[in-house]
Amino acid sequence: MSKYGSLFLPLLFSSSLYANAVEIVGEVPVKISTTSNLNKSLSVSKTIVVQKLQLSPAAKMALKGRIDELQGYGNQPSLYKTTAAVRINLGMNKTPVLDQGQHGTCVTFAMAGALDALMGYGDYVSSLCSLQLGNYLVRAKLASYSGWDGSWGTAVFNQLKKYGMVTKAYQVKYGCPSGVKQYPLSNNANITKAMSIAQYTAVSRPLGNITGLVLADSNAVFSPNFNATALLEKVKQQLRSGRRVVIGFLLDDNQGSAGAVGTKAKRFDSWVINASILKKAKAGSLYSGHEIIVVGYDDTALIRGSDGRLSKGLFILRNSWGPYAGDNGNYYMSYEYFKYLVDEATALYRK
Repeated sequence: MSKYGSLFLPLLFSSSLYANAVEIVGEVPVKISTTSNLNKSLSVSKTIVVQKLQLSPAAKMALKGRIDELQGYGNQPSLYKTTAAVRINLGMNKTPVLDQGQHGTCVTFAMAGALDALMGYGDYVSSLCSLQLGNYLVRAKLASYSGWDGSWGTAVFNQLKKYGMVTKAYQVKYGCPSGVKQYPLSNNANITKAMSIAQYTAVSRPLGNITGLVLADSNAVFSPNFNATALLEKVKQQLRSGRRVVIGFLLDDNQGSAGAVGTKAKRFDSWVINASILKKAKAGSLYSGHEIIVVGYDDTALIRGSDGRLSKGLFILRNSWGPYAGDNGNYYMSYEYFKYLVDEATALYRK
C-alpha cells in the first residue's frame, strides 16, 4: 500500500464550474517571436499552443457588460485609495523558466512553476508525471481534463493536492510511466501514455501544508455581478503577502505574440488592450486562453501598445514558453487588460 493508503482527500474547490460559463474545446497552435539562443540580437519564430475556449451566450453578455462598466470609469489602474507599496516583485525563487513546448499544457506548467517557486528547490515538480496521471484519470472518468490540451487551475491543483507531486528527478531517472523520461517539447511522443493512481502515489510526495485560495473561478468571472477591480486588488494583496497567483485569461491569437501586442522591455512582451482586441472582446469573439503566474506588480510602470497608446500599471508574469520568449521568459500585463479579460485566479501559499 502506498503512503496514501485508503485516505480520502476531498477536493478543495468545486468542479462544477468546468462545464458552465466557459468550456475548453481544444487547442490552437500559434507562432510567436522569440530571441535566438545563438544570437540575442536576432528574432526567431517559435510555435506554442494556447487553449481554445468557448464562452456561453450568458458569459459573452457578462463580459460585454463588464467591459462597458469599466469603460465608464475610464482607464484607472485602481478605484481604491491605498498606502500600500506601489511595486512588488516576488520573483521565482531560483525556479528556471519552464517550457511547455507545442502542447496546451499551460495550466499544468503554471501550477508546477508556482509550486516550484513556493518550495525553492528549482525545477522540482514533474509536469509530465502529473499529465500522465491526468490521462489515467480521464480514461477512468475521474477527471474531465488530462491537462495535455487544456484544463483549469483549480482542477490541476485539486489533482496535485489529492495525489501529491512527483519530482522531476524521479521522472528523469525512472520515467512517468516507466521509460517515459523526457517531456516531448515538439512532438506527440508518449502523450497518450497513462500513469495509474497506484503507480503515481507509490512515488509521489504530498503537498503538505501547501494550499490554494481561489480568488475567482470562471463562473464568478463571467457573471453579471463580477467586480474586476476588486479582483485586481485581491491579487495585489496576495502578492504583498508573499503569495504568487496563477491566473487564466482570454487572448487574441491573431495579433502580436499570442495576443501580446505591447512592449515594456522587449517587443510583444506585454498583454495590453487595443481597439481590435476590445472590439472582439465585446463581441464575444475571443476564443483562446492561457494560464500564467503573477509574481509582482508595478503601479507606475508603463507599457506601450503597438498602436502607440500607453497603459499605466502592470502585473509581472512568469510564462512557460521558454527563456527566450518575452523578456527572458517573463511577460507583463496591464491592469486594464487584466480587468477586461481575466478568467480565473488562484493564490498558492503555505498554511
